[in-house]
Formats: sequence, structure tokens, C-alpha cells
Amino acid sequence: MTSVPIVSGATTYHHPNGSSYILVINEALYYGKKLTHTLINPNQIRHNGIGFWDNPYDSSHQLSIDIDEHGLTIPMKYQGTKLTFHSSLPTEQELNELQHIELTSSQLWNPGDVQLGEMGVKYSSVSRIILNPLKHAWAIVIKMKSIMTRINMKDF
Repeated sequence: MTSVPIVSGATTYHHPNGSSYILVINEALYYGKKLTHTLINPNQIRHNGIGFWDNPYDSSHQLSIDIDEHGLTIPMKYQGTKLTFHSSLPTEQELNELQHIELTSSQLWNPGDVQLGEMGVKYSSVSRIILNPLKHAWAIVIKMKSIMTRINMKDF
């Protein structure tokens, strides 16, 4: 696969406590209908100052995304070797009314140029993540329904 667009996308996360949030992922790869899930780089989330705990052998942390600034923890679970959490396509009402949380920065993300650990991020983990052979970049699979919505682009 070549010429994969870089986009900002949104998905609705429904927390088990009944609260819902719009999660925004900037500088994300958009595969259209070619994938049934979304690939998110955990280091891109960590580089934005958000705790991403994906090590199933680390007994000191649950598998989760910890957004301390908003007091939100998103529990995750493994399905085989795929780390997942569920979210849904945002409605117009959700996009307009729910709190938006940026999981990744809107700044240019070039994995080859990033110096991990230089942003003062306090989070680290020995990751068991999936290699995305299409872009030769480390990425985990997050089960989401159409994270890249509301963009003006044909699914190719």
C-alpha cells in the first residue's frame, strides 16, 4: 500500500462509568476501507504526555491509556496479540457536545525524526506491539469503528 494519507480523526469513547468523550488522533494514517481497525502508534500517544500502558507482564499497571489531565483511564485488553478498546463513529451531536481529548499532538509526527524521552514524558513501558509492515513503523491495533470520519476524501 502506498500513498497513505495523514489525517486527523475522531472517535467516540464510551467509558464504563457512563461518560462519553471524543478522542482525537492527529497525524494518523488513513487506510479507508482497507482495514477493519485503526492503527495507533503508542509512542505517538506517549510523546503527547499521555500514559500508555501496554505491557501485559507489568503488574504495576493495568492495560490502559491514562489521561491524567482529564482524570480518564481507558481500559484495554488483548485479543490474541492485538491490544484493543472499543469506540464508535461519532455523531454530529457527539462531535458538537462531548469533551474532545487529543491523544496525539497536532504537531508534525515523523517517526524518523522523533527523539523519544525528550518531551519530559514520564511514561515508559516495555511494549509488546505489532509491527505494521506496510509503513515499517511500530504500531498497535486498536479496535475502533471508523476513527477517520468527517474528512473530505474518498475511501480508496
